[in-house]
Amino acid sequence: IIFDFRMDYSVAPDPFTDEKIKKISPGGQTTVPVNIENLGDLNDTFELSLEGIPSGWEVYFIDETKLAITEISLITPAFGSGNHSATIPIYVMAPQTVPFGHKVKLTLTGKSLGSEDSPLETEIRTDILLLDVIESDRITIECREPEKRVNPGNTVGYEIKVTNKGNKQEDIILTIEGGKL
Repeated sequence: IIFDFRMDYSVAPDPFTDEKIKKISPGGQTTVPVNIENLGDLNDTFELSLEGIPSGWEVYFIDETKLAITEISLITPAFGSGNHSATIPIYVMAPQTVPFGHKVKLTLTGKSLGSEDSPLETEIRTDILLLDVIESDRITIECREPEKRVNPGNTVGYEIKVTNKGNKQEDIILTIEGGKL
């Protein structure tokens, strides 16, 4: 009786550090596909877990209906047809206020539940994924009354609200068309 499986995810390693890094913007969301394959000679269920999730972040495995899951059952390839492998995405959503350059180190763990009852050791695979927060340019400009009529010799005032919703300092330059400063 052999319990064995492969678990990896589709993120190319950084050429300089060999770390697997997924970039994400503040308030952004992404998925990281994790490939799991049953290499043993028995059907098996695999427990999936993530460690290192900071407060305010949403990070979890999801199924095809986007529901959070913690296990997947796969048949043995020895039986021929059927699902002996699967791709399970990790859903990630960063908080709006996370600063540029912030890194999150996640530990992905897969455990063969079938091997727990085996006289051999429990089969466990782990891998590390780094989430790297990138710069975000998100400026909003609001003007409650963008169009006003002004009579000769009179003045009008405008209230303009500029909000930096990104994670880096921005220089704002306003220009006016159709008039002179």
